[in-house]
Amino acid sequence: MAMSTAYNLWRFAGLPSLVPLQSGQNLYVLVDGAQIDDYRKNFRVIPGAKDRASLAGSDLSAERENVAQHLLRLEDLDALKGVLARLMESSVSHGAMSVMVSSRATEDLAVALGRRLDVTLPDLFDCINRFFDGRVAPHWLSVLTPEQRTRFTAFASQWWVVSHEHIWSSLACSEIQPDPFSEQMVISERQQADMIDACYPYTVIDHFEQTDPELLERVPPAAQYGWFQRALAVARRYGIDDGPDSMLFCTLTLTRGERFFDAPAWGEGLQQLQLQQTRLRDLMKAIHD
Repeated sequence: MAMSTAYNLWRFAGLPSLVPLQSGQNLYVLVDGAQIDDYRKNFRVIPGAKDRASLAGSDLSAERENVAQHLLRLEDLDALKGVLARLMESSVSHGAMSVMVSSRATEDLAVALGRRLDVTLPDLFDCINRFFDGRVAPHWLSVLTPEQRTRFTAFASQWWVVSHEHIWSSLACSEIQPDPFSEQMVISERQQADMIDACYPYTVIDHFEQTDPELLERVPPAAQYGWFQRALAVARRYGIDDGPDSMLFCTLTLTRGERFFDAPAWGEGLQQLQLQQTRLRDLMKAIHD
């Protein structure tokens, strides 16, 4: 994972506005090792961490530990500040950690979260449910039915993630004992499509981070998700929904401006594109702006 020295959201995130914990409640962080630069090195010893459990089980190899999800029970907010300090040095992803409050013991909560790691797609194939990624969690909950959401979020009384605007956001949940989540979640085609659409801006951001970070810097980090979400919505309006052309359309918003399509030449050309009378790459060659 390439570490950026120019901007790190964890330096500015601060603490979430937690509701004060009641007697018997525990403060947890759920950390995604895959979004950490060497989790084993940076998170093996955390002051104020009472205990921990991996959602992948115990006795993990170093390689497996570095990509697994880890639950840490913290002593207090000072310990949480310590975790944030580690994140400042080891991650640039706002999905790397979420904060939870639960009355469950560490192992019990890890088991409950582990039960939620698999989801069945409409074609009956199973895949990993990336709810542990703070970037994904809000969108996952938004596509669920009320009944699904109640069952899924029954593991905690508070669940906080850093939103795409790089501020702490509380996800609605209500702890239920015993855990009503007993069967693997099955989602519909509509739910799957909505999840893909909601998370695709992150794919675009990752693409530019890898291929042209200087171009991406034209948009402030906390505004990037919204920028590409709007760009992709406009692209779909003109019939652009395949990966390469969607990326190309997003590139145009960065190089020519977010509303480049308002220019007369582009407006006419994109109408032809909508009618399948031309291709986006051909338009780029024909329009000199």
